[in-house]
Amino acid sequence: TGTTLYPTVAITAPANNTSVTAPATITFTATASETGGTIANLAFYNGTSLLGTTTTSPYSFTWTNATPGTYPITAIATDNLGNKTTSSAVSITIASAPIISLHAGWNYIGCPLKTSNAIASALSSIWANVLIVKNLDLFYSSVNTPALNTLTNLQWGQGYYIKVSAACSLDWIAR
Repeated sequence: TGTTLYPTVAITAPANNTSVTAPATITFTATASETGGTIANLAFYNGTSLLGTTTTSPYSFTWTNATPGTYPITAIATDNLGNKTTSSAVSITIASAPIISLHAGWNYIGCPLKTSNAIASALSSIWANVLIVKNLDLFYSSVNTPALNTLTNLQWGQGYYIKVSAACSLDWIAR
């Protein structure tokens, strides 16, 4: 009789202790192999809840609209004989988007979004109240024709003066 061989599996992305802001889209990738057999499928789990399964290498799954919380993510590889191995857990933290209360008139805000975002998308939660947005170089006005607005994107880490018509709450979720 031979020795039962079990698959090997490891999550390769994202890294352990990764933090993102909700609503999050996270792509998980993993490697898996089996000596003397084949990998039948690889399943990604949040604790004991199945997120998704894949049968082809490279093994990946995209989790969309993930909500705030800290999650232990594992991958379970199953070989062609039904033998299973569970990867080490990777901890993923999804933080709530920061909410900023603005008062009617001028406000100064910093952009926490990690990438460049179209101004209407970045300010979607307050867009109906936006009158003017400017920084030291560029300008947006809701009454201008689009060709006259030089400020079209908000950048991570940049500060902006924003004039709103009424008190409102900016949730920094780009929509």
